[in-house]
Amino acid sequence: MPGHLQISFGYGRVLSLPRAANRESEVLEVLAVPEGKPLANVPQAVADALESPLEYPPLSTAVVPGDRVALAVHGTVPRAEIVVSQTAEYLFAAGILPTDLTVLWAGSFRGYQSFTREFSDRLPAEVSILRYHPRSGERLAFLAASTCGKPFYFPRALVDADFVLPIGATTGLTNTGYEPLIYPRFSSLAARRLRTKSSDPDESQRLDQEACRQLGIFCTLAVVPGGGENVLAVTAGDSASVRQNSTHQFRAAWSILPEHEKDLVVASVSGSPGQQTWKHLQRAMATAAHFTKPGGTIILLTELAGVPRTLRNGSPSGHDHAAVLRAVFGSFGQKVAGILDRHPVFLLSRLPADLVESIGMAPLAAPRQALRLVKSAAAKSWLVIPHAAYVFVEGATADSEFGSGEEVIPAARDGR
Repeated sequence: MPGHLQISFGYGRVLSLPRAANRESEVLEVLAVPEGKPLANVPQAVADALESPLEYPPLSTAVVPGDRVALAVHGTVPRAEIVVSQTAEYLFAAGILPTDLTVLWAGSFRGYQSFTREFSDRLPAEVSILRYHPRSGERLAFLAASTCGKPFYFPRALVDADFVLPIGATTGLTNTGYEPLIYPRFSSLAARRLRTKSSDPDESQRLDQEACRQLGIFCTLAVVPGGGENVLAVTAGDSASVRQNSTHQFRAAWSILPEHEKDLVVASVSGSPGQQTWKHLQRAMATAAHFTKPGGTIILLTELAGVPRTLRNGSPSGHDHAAVLRAVFGSFGQKVAGILDRHPVFLLSRLPADLVESIGMAPLAAPRQALRLVKSAAAKSWLVIPHAAYVFVEGATADSEFGSGEEVIPAARDGR
């Protein structure tokens, strides 16, 4: 459309924005991310990565017929159904039986539904597909105690497996460059609560590495996201080598220097239901805030739908705003509160309007409301940030702004 820009958000939705918000405004600027072209053939990239891994033998030689194999899949992996199904096909060719393969998904329920709908059409029905959630304690098995005395509990599918392959999306958004593979993402609720309270990133790294050793995990598969459902790269092999390589690829594609602040910033969270998470909303908001003048407006385009478990029985008593933010964002609630104090934030989502209002944002019910808001804003300068959850702002304190790659599991209000 002449004079307009199309910005993608959610899973396949598009909003057409005018190049100028009004007669007084400057021409719309768009953050040019990511650099690089998405992979044209993701299945082939997965097969190549598994056959020629970094600092590790081909996976076809790492498993033998009769082995029980578990794929530990992080819920934010783009094109997860293709990545996982191609990995499964590779394992079948190496002699693994469908009855000996378990896919364990850690992510949102909507993401799991979308994944299983696509995945089940691609592979034999004998493959077990399970969604892991930390509250499902009856499925956990004691593995061992860590060197610091913390118990390691994991799903029995991981503990009993002969070979475990974590499959995750590399974001490189932490200052340390370390994103946990297994712990606490696939561990107990208590472990995940402790992770959100911990201010020591080294402790998280040590525990994850120790858990991986206890489970015999020395190999991983990492996907570098390209925004939406695009994939920029796939790497497999020795966990440390994969982490270093994929983090470098991610930052080369998504890093950007801070620019002049704008009066109005429109930021999107794009991709499948598995990528429509509170963590990605938080990251997108923090990214937008880096580019917005004090008092400037932020518009967030998402299809976030999942009500946080901590709010399913209603907001904290007294509708204390700080308590609501803690319940939703855990230890990062204070950071979110600071952004909301500096900027009016409008959110397009599938969430109930009263929930959006309770966290201090103004709800938008439809894309046309976002468009109307843009056209009516008295903004002289404005910016669009596509795929804002992945943007890495050079010089930003990533650990404090974004947190780790873990989904927030706040402490229960009853203290349990």
